[in-house]
Amino acid sequence: MNTLDKIYDYLLSDNILLYENELFEIIPELKYEKNFEQRSEWHCFDVWGHTIATISACDNNVEDRLVMLLHDIGKPFSYQDDGNIRHFKGHAQKSAEMAKKILDRLNIPEKNKNTMIKLIDMHSTKINIESIDAENLDFYKRLLKIKIYDAKGYEEEHSKIINEELDKLQKILK
Repeated sequence: MNTLDKIYDYLLSDNILLYENELFEIIPELKYEKNFEQRSEWHCFDVWGHTIATISACDNNVEDRLVMLLHDIGKPFSYQDDGNIRHFKGHAQKSAEMAKKILDRLNIPEKNKNTMIKLIDMHSTKINIESIDAENLDFYKRLLKIKIYDAKGYEEEHSKIINEELDKLQKILK
């Protein structure tokens, strides 16, 4: 079994934490997420716990699960501490940059890779409804799913607020 098939098997398992060490071995950049505190009222998990929660929220689309595995990989490398609060300005772009290198190593096909990188890059950006047209509708529907998965990794009250906003957008996109 090749490396990518192993990752897909781990991502599709009912308990991804059973494969934590294997994932850290294949994608060593993930190790930095573990025990990296987010120190924000929006988050109740460290970065790794948030990542696991978002993957657990995914349906069985392995590509979306891989996007969620990598969506915050740049957080430990792009944070700003402000007293006891931690901000992550630019983390999505850093995550996309790191994900590109990782997806290259995993030999992800170019078309899939480009879409995955764009999803990672835009996962924390507000969707502008005016920028959606017939040509990019499918992408934005997928981005909305990624944002819904991401919200599952937030503190419960903030997750509800985000999901209410995303539900409205989902109705518009239908």
